[in-house]
Amino acid sequence: MSAYTVEEKRQIIKWYYAAEVNFPCNSNQISDELDIQPRTVRKILKRNKFKCYKLQTTQEIFPEDQTRRMEFFEEMMEKANGNGRCIEQILFTDESSFSLHGHHNPSVAVGYSRENKHLSIPQRTQYPQKVNVWAGILGNSIIGPFFIDGNLNAEKYLNLLRDQIIPTLQRLNINLEEIWYQQDGCPAHNAIAVLEMLENTRQEFYNRLGYCLAQSGGLFEPLIK
Repeated sequence: MSAYTVEEKRQIIKWYYAAEVNFPCNSNQISDELDIQPRTVRKILKRNKFKCYKLQTTQEIFPEDQTRRMEFFEEMMEKANGNGRCIEQILFTDESSFSLHGHHNPSVAVGYSRENKHLSIPQRTQYPQKVNVWAGILGNSIIGPFFIDGNLNAEKYLNLLRDQIIPTLQRLNINLEEIWYQQDGCPAHNAIAVLEMLENTRQEFYNRLGYCLAQSGGLFEPLIK
């Protein structure tokens, strides 16, 4: 690496400040702020081992969630210390939506050519057809996947529990006395009809709610005969 002049060192200090304190801040923003060519900014940042990172979208965390998370952590650690297979007995579940027309990520949909081909990706509709998929993981086993047409609501989730999830667990001869059923805070999961269904099947499952409602956490329900 070539030696820096005094002026270059001053500029590097400014770049460090602009990149670290104002994060996220791309090279063009730093360029505008310091009135320096973007190419020069990128060169200096690379030379000093700065890397480009993308922000990830996450669920909002509220102040009270920290306490609930710690309470949940302590409870699960206590259970794990008493039962080494505790984590393996949690049925982790979630849903995800998939477009039936495919989906392109603009940030990676790139190509190289000697000239601009002016390619574009047409959007068929503002409301593309999609399907919801539910799946669960229990130890080393995958439960599902089960497909749900359209958006998930309480009625569809109720039918999914009653007609597919619970019967599948029964067919696999899983000891239901040891299962913890995990789901997130989706409104359909906590609808009155869903909770009533679980309550009305008390003879088969006794639903004891012990929750950790911590936004990116979930709702843990021990399902006991």
